[in-house]
Amino acid sequence: MIGIIEHIFPWYGEIGHEYDFFYEASFSRMDNYNKNEFEGIEGDKKFIAVWKNLDDFEENIQYKLVPDGLYEMLTSGQISDIKHINTKDLLAFKGS
Repeated sequence: MIGIIEHIFPWYGEIGHEYDFFYEASFSRMDNYNKNEFEGIEGDKKFIAVWKNLDDFEENIQYKLVPDGLYEMLTSGQISDIKHINTKDLLAFKGS
């Protein structure tokens, strides 16, 4: 595990809350590293995932790496340290 991000966010007038756990991983099949795209399924929706370099997310409004704090975690140079990043203050969403 390389880190945990606690994500508190507005969700249709309510407060959403989740913990995201990030792990270092590798493919079991080496030929997967040569693919540009992967088909994924989340719930009943299909999507296409593509490889991006971390540099693509630096100060680039075209791409957003989510959740908030993930880019900073991956580029901090301290991957081996477990970090807990609380992305939003819960009080900021009350009454919204």
